[in-house]
Amino acid sequence: MAKRQSFTEQAKSEMPSFIKKAIDDLLDVMDSNIVYPKNKNGQVLENKLLTIVKAREDVYNELCGLMDLISIDQSSDSKYKSKIIKGLKTTWHELTRITCRSIGGESSVDFTNYTQYDDPEEDLECYGSRQLTSDDNLSSIAKSKGLSARVATKIIERIELLEDKESVQRQKIENKKIGGIPERFAKVR
Repeated sequence: MAKRQSFTEQAKSEMPSFIKKAIDDLLDVMDSNIVYPKNKNGQVLENKLLTIVKAREDVYNELCGLMDLISIDQSSDSKYKSKIIKGLKTTWHELTRITCRSIGGESSVDFTNYTQYDDPEEDLECYGSRQLTSDDNLSSIAKSKGLSARVATKIIERIELLEDKESVQRQKIENKKIGGIPERFAKVR
């Protein structure tokens, strides 16, 4: 008669499949385009970009945490790794769009409706795209640009790790060795 598994043994054997299911769900998000919030005129609400970037960062962090739980980086399943890399690349492209986005770039304001000034040319000079973006929005936009760049950089590093873990580890070891040489030189002096 076969020995019956304890709850913990059974749970440990089932957890990887549960975690893979969660990874697949998060990959659906990572492998999708960002849907920009827009106003009724179809203009992107730039003050909402930070929320979007934070949401993608949260999904990315949770995805990485789940991948670490089942050691995806050491896995030999190249098909599954390719699926993960595809999702990461999609999010990387979407985040770099936010990083490179012009401040006020999508604000298609019709200057002909401005009646505050007599000279329409003066309107164009005084109310360029930067001037149409209020300072409170600038803070949000700046934070979204910075965060999107940092998350995109993390994504590149994770893709490198998934594609070739051994060379990344060798590079880290080399960087540690090189970093130690100046410190040793400074102590000798």
